[in-house]
Amino acid sequence: MADQLAIEYWGARRHTAADLRGETTMKKTCALAALACAAAGAAGAQPRIIKGEVTDVTSGDVLPGVTVTIEGTTLSATTASDGTFSIPDAPSGTLTVQLRAPGYRGATVSVPEDQSDVRVGLSRELAEEIVVTGRASRTERRNLGVSIATVKSEDVTETPAQTIDTALQGKVTGANIQRNDGAPGGGVQVRLRGVSSINASAEPLFVVDGMIVSNVSVPSGIFNVTKSNLGGNHSVMQDSVVNRMADFNAEDVESIEVLKGAAAAAIYGAKASNGVVIINTKRGQAGPPRVDVTQRFGVSALSKEIGARTYGSVNEVISQFCPPDKTTGQRSPTCVANQTANFGPGTVYNHDKELAGRHDLGTETIVSVSGGTKDLRYFASGSVKN
Repeated sequence: MADQLAIEYWGARRHTAADLRGETTMKKTCALAALACAAAGAAGAQPRIIKGEVTDVTSGDVLPGVTVTIEGTTLSATTASDGTFSIPDAPSGTLTVQLRAPGYRGATVSVPEDQSDVRVGLSRELAEEIVVTGRASRTERRNLGVSIATVKSEDVTETPAQTIDTALQGKVTGANIQRNDGAPGGGVQVRLRGVSSINASAEPLFVVDGMIVSNVSVPSGIFNVTKSNLGGNHSVMQDSVVNRMADFNAEDVESIEVLKGAAAAAIYGAKASNGVVIINTKRGQAGPPRVDVTQRFGVSALSKEIGARTYGSVNEVISQFCPPDKTTGQRSPTCVANQTANFGPGTVYNHDKELAGRHDLGTETIVSVSGGTKDLRYFASGSVKN
């Protein structure tokens, strides 16, 4: 029994003070290592935030309302009024960020894993890609469900026309644009959706830079100014009415958008039932002053002449130009005397030459000045036609 007790005693380990201090040190080391591992894991699991600023590449202005999306995810954000954005909980690794805004070209940037700040400049989109809808908002054309035709400034001024509505002839599909008569400066009728009422007007609604413009037809007053009706038997329709679109200079137009659908009634009401013609005028861009000068030269001539007429006798002239009075049945003595005095054997009456015989050189000079700063921009233009 004593031997057995001795073996059990000597087999047991005796813990000295040094041993206890070593075990304590080892426990502290293991605890610190565990804390370091936990901190590293927490740091690796920290969410990534993609933030940045979006500006106009030309003017440097901040752009609010830009949609920023991380490709392959559902994460997105919209820039605030100061042009900044922030997307939390972004995944790790290299990310592809897409930026889109109405009126600007879309952009795609790559963000490396060690980068979180993004600064992008967007350039303006072409005019025909962005349209104004009846909701008073600018929307990309591919997202629309209504019929919209856009005419650019180059198309309006490519062929010189007296008025803007005349310049739209042949450029808007399905639109019926024609003159009231053949008189120079005669009124123009614009029909986008056909005639829907017998008494009400079928003219579309005209909107210039967001403001509704009255298109009330008024007499031009050419007879009151020139008294041209006193020199002949002109028709009373020679002084046909013209609309107020004749007051706008086609050179000041940036683009024209024609809405033939019913969506415009959402903001303009029943007045837009015949369609809407939205005119966007040119505006100055931030930068140094810019002067544009356009000059046109040309002559006019009849494409097809009526031809001259020769009267063989004075009686033929009198019967043509001096009709009998409806009451008395007699011809005016004054008219007979004038025509007899003016007539000579073989006299040729060439009305083509009288009306369009001169082929003088016509000129038109258009000057515009634009420019400005980030906060103040200007655009002014003027034209002289001879």
